[in-house]
Amino acid sequence: MKMRLMRFLGWGLLPILAGLAACKSEKERESTSEMEPDGIFHDYQVNANEDTDSVTVLLYFREYDEFGYGLRLDTPATILFDGQAVPAYKLEIPGSYYEVNRYAPDFAGRHSIQYTDKRGQLAEIPFNYQPMQVVSELPAVLTSDSLLIQLSGVDSGDIVHIVLTDTTYAGEGIERLDTVYGGKILISAGELASLAPGPVQLELIRETSRELGEEGHMRGQLRTTYHIRREMTLAERKAVRR
Repeated sequence: MKMRLMRFLGWGLLPILAGLAACKSEKERESTSEMEPDGIFHDYQVNANEDTDSVTVLLYFREYDEFGYGLRLDTPATILFDGQAVPAYKLEIPGSYYEVNRYAPDFAGRHSIQYTDKRGQLAEIPFNYQPMQVVSELPAVLTSDSLLIQLSGVDSGDIVHIVLTDTTYAGEGIERLDTVYGGKILISAGELASLAPGPVQLELIRETSRELGEEGHMRGQLRTTYHIRREMTLAERKAVRR
């Protein structure tokens, strides 16, 4: 529970910190026309979770680095996703971003982001999207034995963030990174033994990051995140007979 509280506080502080970073001055730049293309940091994010039927693509054009102010594109600069123009949105804090939502079951496969800067220089960023999925459904009741999870949509060497928590206040839970081998990750019996019997929640998060730099001399990153949640019950541990 302490760990969950810390995670909650951490996530709760992110909008505040982002707001402080964004609100630098009254003369803050608002559009890409006020900057040279080389000074723009392209922050592209593809986010989805198993609980919803949509994939969200967020496109930020930030001032200088990943913590910078979100800039608005002014003509002749353009941004296309799979050949279609992307609408702009204003943040509640100063800044702008571009968002696309697509139906998740139809989104797997190849996609392309096409950015044209104010000089007319085109940069195309292709990527392949595959959702992470649990191949064999997990048991509703966990024993104290280890838990082997078979995944698809991942490659050997991919990193998965594992979070497994119980409902007790004092429980620290399990939170760690694991490397996928042969589509599998393992939660050991020792880790399960550290949890209190009763309801537990499992979260699996895969995040990949790709540096942008070769596509038309642009700077930035393309991040994809996929989130899986499961609720299970951890059985009472059997008493050891002496």
